[in-house]
Amino acid sequence: MKRMVVGVVVIVIALGATIAAVAGQTQTPTVTMQQSWTAWFIGSATGNPLHIPEDSCGELVDGLFLLAPGVTGPTVERTCHIPSGVQLVISNVGGFSNTPTDGNKDTKLFSAALGYFQGVVPKSVKGFVDGALVPKGPSTCIDPFQMTAERGSFLAEIDKQVAPNDSVRVAICGQFYVLEPLSAGQHTLSFEGKFKGGEKGVLTLNVTVP
Repeated sequence: MKRMVVGVVVIVIALGATIAAVAGQTQTPTVTMQQSWTAWFIGSATGNPLHIPEDSCGELVDGLFLLAPGVTGPTVERTCHIPSGVQLVISNVGGFSNTPTDGNKDTKLFSAALGYFQGVVPKSVKGFVDGALVPKGPSTCIDPFQMTAERGSFLAEIDKQVAPNDSVRVAICGQFYVLEPLSAGQHTLSFEGKFKGGEKGVLTLNVTVP
């Protein structure tokens, strides 16, 4: 199903306040984090996971550093440099819905996104930081919100009912991890998950922090 996304998207958020840096510590992602991820991942041309080079981590957008997701194949490995002192918000499986394909009412959009996401195999969802298993992040859904599907975006390419630069409403449900800042040096982050009847997706990030 095209709206069942197996992969990992990482949003790195510059911290405006001091937070205890405990590798692997998890928090609940805010609605703003999830909306920012969604708009970049499926709505922007530069965030389109079908075209991001494998040696690219992503880009800085509105103060958020968005790392490329791993939906270009069952096994994806990226080598990344990220700034120090930042949180990492990671979604390794998710489902989204949008107008007009999944309906024009918010209730239908929410139900569709939740329905797609319910195809996830819970035991398959795992995250590791330097080989250590990270507590599973919470499953969350957010209410539909308005965004633009830019020309060249993931949504404009996979959904023929969405014209380039259309304004659409989108709902999303996903499995998230929120990690505290990593210490300086090299780290290996690995995240995986699968949908029922599908192949397991694995993303490995070789991260260097100055």
